[in-house]
Amino acid sequence: MIDPGVIDLEDFAHAWWGPPDSVAEPIQAEHQWLPEILKDWLVFSSRWNRRNISMLRFFTPDRIERFGEKAFFLEDSCGEWRWAFDVEEPDIVYDAEVYKGEEAQAEWTRNEETLGEVIRHSVVHDALLTAAHTRIYTHVPARLLGDVLRPLQPVGFGSWRWPSPQFRIFMGNGLLADLSPSRYVAGHFGVQLSAADEAAFIYLNEIPGIDH
Repeated sequence: MIDPGVIDLEDFAHAWWGPPDSVAEPIQAEHQWLPEILKDWLVFSSRWNRRNISMLRFFTPDRIERFGEKAFFLEDSCGEWRWAFDVEEPDIVYDAEVYKGEEAQAEWTRNEETLGEVIRHSVVHDALLTAAHTRIYTHVPARLLGDVLRPLQPVGFGSWRWPSPQFRIFMGNGLLADLSPSRYVAGHFGVQLSAADEAAFIYLNEIPGIDH
């Protein structure tokens, strides 16, 4: 099991996003109320222009809005699932399926992770979903899971309701993967493998019984 705390986000960003394509955008005075760990990430990540491809999008400082005791800072690419930190206790994070104008009716649930852990979790998950090279298997039988995930280890992230509470993330050897039970075939699993380099998938050619 990989402790998420050992994942260095700066090294991770360079490995999965490549070299920066912009200059860092400093946090303006009117946004200094934001939590330090979030400000640090927003400044660092502003060196990459990824907004049009990200599946999990951090709000820019000017878009982080308060809603009662919460402040939205992250959403999925459809804008239908949001994460918010507690304004008084920023290490507490809530998430909910939210439609614009219906925030008050949303079923906000406290996330298992702290703000820093949510940031790290979202960055890794987004890299998995938007990687340059992917392999998607929708019906991997349980007997082959060990072979398919052989170079990887599970990451000890807390459980998220988005996109499904049954998703688990793995990483290792230049690969990321997510795993969830198949919705169609009992005893099978859906697996997405992602890599920054196509060569990381070579080992899959040795596994009989899966589509290549």
